[in-house]
This record gives sequence, C-alpha cells and structure tokens, in this order.
Amino acid sequence: MPDAEDPEGGGAELRRTPRVGDRVRIVHLAAWEEGTVLAVHDGGRRVEVCGEEEGVTHEFVLSHATARFVSGGSYGPRLRWPRAGRQASDGDVP
Repeated sequence: MPDAEDPEGGGAELRRTPRVGDRVRIVHLAAWEEGTVLAVHDGGRRVEVCGEEEGVTHEFVLSHATARFVSGGSYGPRLRWPRAGRQASDGDVP
C-alpha cells in the first residue's frame, strides 16, 4: 500500500551505510531541502548534514524505533536517500 515513505507501495526501503558526500533530502514537516552528508559517526548511526538552502548543519541519529535518521525527536526533520540510480533532486517524493 502506498504511503508517504513509499509512494509506489513497493515495500520497505533498503538502507545502506551512510557515506561522506552522499546527497540526501532533509524532510521537514511540510517541506524539504537538498543536503550533503559531511560526517558519519558511531558506525553510521549518527550523521552530520549540511542543508543547501541556508547552509545550516544538522545532526541526525538513527532511531531505534523507526529505523530512520531523525533530528529533534519524532516530529523533527528526517533524512531520505534517493532511490538507487537516482539523484536526490530527480523528483523523488520526500
């Protein structure tokens, strides 16, 4: 069934280990911005990302409850990696 995290309804996303330089999407409650992973810590469980719009650096941690990278609790921004073979700006739904 399609949802906000999986618009095509094709199943769960596969997660790979984050790497410095990865292009990502920072998803806010009602908006998103492109970003780049600046640093990876704790074996890939914590990342620092610079957003392109204002150049602000955000820290995200891998949530044990949701297996998603989140910042600022359950209602804060989260990270999305583009699907395999696509750039973050290729039109993926946040």
